[in-house]
Amino acid sequence: MPEERTVATSSGGTFVRITGPAAAQRLVLLPGATGTPLMWPPNIRSLSNAYRTFAVDQIGGAGRSICTRRPRRTADLIAWLDELLGGLGPGGINVAGMTYGRWPAAEYALRRPERVMKAVLLAPGATVSRISPWDGS
Repeated sequence: MPEERTVATSSGGTFVRITGPAAAQRLVLLPGATGTPLMWPPNIRSLSNAYRTFAVDQIGGAGRSICTRRPRRTADLIAWLDELLGGLGPGGINVAGMTYGRWPAAEYALRRPERVMKAVLLAPGATVSRISPWDGS
C-alpha cells in the first residue's frame, strides 16, 4: 500500500503517493496534463524495487491536490516544485515527466541542475524545438 501525503505549497496542497524503500534514490513522477498518480501504477511496480517513487498529483489537475493559486509561468512551476520537493525531504532527485509533465521536469532539470541527478522525458513534444503548425499541405 503506498504512503499518501499532501505537501503544503504556496500554490496549494499537493497530493503525492509514495512507494519503495526509504533509503533508495528518489524518483519524482510528473503526470500528463490533468493527470493523477493513478496513471503510474504499472511503472511503479517495477520502479519501486530500485527507487523511492513520488507520484505527484499535478497542482490544478483533476486529482486530489487543492490548487489555491495556479502556476501560470515557468518560474511559478519551478517555485512550486522547489516547495514540493523541500516538503519531501532534502537531497537530489531523479525526475520523470509524461507529456505535459515533461515540461516542469525539463525546466526543473535546466534550472536546478544541482538537485536533479537524472531527468526522463516521456512523449516530450515541443521540449527541444517548437512544433510548427501544420499548413494543410
